[in-house]
Amino acid sequence: MSYNVLAQELLMANWYLYLDCADQEGLTWDVRKEKLLQQFQHYNVDVLCLQEVQESHYHDFFLPELQKLGYEGLYKKRTGDKPDGCATFYRTSKFSLVKHRLVEYFRPGTDVLDRDNVAIVVLLKPKTGSKQKMHANLCIANTHLLFNKRRGDVKLSQLGVLLAEIDQLAFDPKVRYWDAKVRCHPVVLCGDLNSAPFSPLYQFLNTGQLAYGDYERSEISGQSSPPRWRNWMQPPLWPPFVGITDHCQYHQAVLERRQPATLPDNLEKGTTWLVQSNFVDIQYHTGCIFHPFNLRSVYSHFTVDHEREVTTHHGRANCTVDYIFYTARPSEGDYTGKGGRHRPKYRDGRLKLMSRLSLLSDRELERMGSLPNKEHPSDHLPLIAKFRLTDK
Repeated sequence: MSYNVLAQELLMANWYLYLDCADQEGLTWDVRKEKLLQQFQHYNVDVLCLQEVQESHYHDFFLPELQKLGYEGLYKKRTGDKPDGCATFYRTSKFSLVKHRLVEYFRPGTDVLDRDNVAIVVLLKPKTGSKQKMHANLCIANTHLLFNKRRGDVKLSQLGVLLAEIDQLAFDPKVRYWDAKVRCHPVVLCGDLNSAPFSPLYQFLNTGQLAYGDYERSEISGQSSPPRWRNWMQPPLWPPFVGITDHCQYHQAVLERRQPATLPDNLEKGTTWLVQSNFVDIQYHTGCIFHPFNLRSVYSHFTVDHEREVTTHHGRANCTVDYIFYTARPSEGDYTGKGGRHRPKYRDGRLKLMSRLSLLSDRELERMGSLPNKEHPSDHLPLIAKFRLTDK
C-alpha cells in the first residue's frame, strides 16, 4: 500500500482546501485516526508506505497500533521545521529487515536540492516458511517529492537521488536472475511524486531516460504551463560534489563495482574462470539522465470506462499524483497506450503483478465531493498492489 494519510498539522495549516468538506467533524484527528486504523485492518497488506505522517502521531498512534497488528516500522521526518515525513511498515511474519536507508534530499549549496523532502528505502528478506530458500530480496522505496508545481527540476533531482539510493541497496553481484540493467533485487518505488501521469518525470521513470535539456523546468512534472519567458534546464542537473552520475548511481559505488574480480586461491591450472563484469559507464553533464531499472506502473491511469483515474481530491486538486512502480522485464518493441502515449513494452519478471485496488474516476470523485469525508479519512486514496515474488 502507498498512501498519503494527510498530516493533521498540514490539514490545519491549509484549512481553506477543506471548506467544501461536508463533514467538518470528520476532519478532526480523533475521527480520522480511527478510520485510518479501520482501513489498515481491512486491507491487511504486508507492506505499508505512508506519506505525510506527522512525527508526534507516528510515535503515539501509527507505530503502537500497527505493532499490535504485527508490523514494525521506520520513520523519516522531513528536514527543517516540517512536522511530517514518511513511514514504512512491514509485517514481521512475512519479512525481515536486511538493511535500510533514511534519505534526505537536502544538499547544502545546491539550488535543485535545497528542499526538505525525504524518502525511506528498505531491503526486505521474505520469510518463505518452506524448506526451499528464496534468493530474491525485495527493495521498497517510499517518498514524497516537492509539492511546488513549477519546480520540476527539483523533483527530478530528488528522484535522481532516490534512484541512486535504491541502486545502493538493491544491487547485489550474487543475484542469479535480474530484470534491470544491473544485478539487483526486485524493486518497488512508490509514493506521492507530485507529478502528472505521462509527464516528463513520469516518462523518465517508465523509459529509463530523459533529455531534460529539452524542457523548461516547470514542464517536468506536467502540472503547469510553461511561463512566457522560458527557463530551460541546463546540464549538469546537479553539481559534481553531489557524487551522483547521470545514470543515477553514486560515483563511488560504480568505481567499486569496476574493481577486478579476485580469482580463487585454489583455482587449478588450466581451469577457465568466467567473470561477470559489473562495469557501468560513468557519465556527467550529458544533458540526459538515465536509470538502470525497468520500471512499470501498477496503474494505467484510466478506468475500464476510459475515464481518468484520480488519487487526490480536495478544494484545489482532482488529479493523480500517487504511484506504485515495480521492476519488470522489457519485451521486444513498444506500443502506444491510452491517450496516444508512447510507452515501452514490458512483461512481468520476478515481481508478478497479481491484482490491484481500483481507483475512482474524476467524475466519481466529483460526485462524492471533497475529501476527507465521513467514509474516507484522507484527501488521497490508497494505492494497493498484490505481487508474487519469485526467484526467476
